[in-house]
Amino acid sequence: MEERRCAKPISYLLQTLREQSDASVLLTSLPPARTTRDLDVMLAAELVASPADFQRLREQIEATGFASQERNQYWQWSMGEGTDAVVLDILVERIPECYRTKGSAPRGMEGAIHVDERRARPKGRSFQLHARRTEEAIAAFRDPWRVAWGGRIEATHRLAQECSAEPPLLEARRIVQEHFSSAEGIGVLRLREHPDVDGITLEVEVLLEVLPELLGERSG
Repeated sequence: MEERRCAKPISYLLQTLREQSDASVLLTSLPPARTTRDLDVMLAAELVASPADFQRLREQIEATGFASQERNQYWQWSMGEGTDAVVLDILVERIPECYRTKGSAPRGMEGAIHVDERRARPKGRSFQLHARRTEEAIAAFRDPWRVAWGGRIEATHRLAQECSAEPPLLEARRIVQEHFSSAEGIGVLRLREHPDVDGITLEVEVLLEVLPELLGERSG
């Protein structure tokens, strides 16, 4: 199916990056690219707060040929069968509190989003479309390609500092401190044991130095 060409695994993107630029990476070689049938669509909170835009999105999804899956109804959609199936996951960035209650959201959108433990949608009538809450997506729309591929760790460092009080970032720092503080840390050991890393030279010392910096823990 033509649509499946959109599903590029991260290893494919990394390999393309290395081939088309002189950006440095921590791996001297990369795992083989693997196909994936899942397409994640990350929505901005503003879109979920707009009933008209949300309705148009659902209409476009159905017009493309996707149907809601029974197991994860309204936020996961599929098209095709078997090995030709494509799954569309509708996600939403971390929703600012002002969209949930009266506050400083854009005019007319205060308290415009209904949320439960897992899902979000515009308040009001049923749209037969939900967005899966992704609380760790704290900066999904801050020029992600420049941050990820620009070859400038400073950009990522600044972003982490701006979001320093966010719970997902605090948890990431805890994990790094607990499991990736040394070459003998349990996280590094499990990383070496992973089948995708078999036969790949991993610059552990560089990794241990870069991880805290990526999370904004260093000022230099």
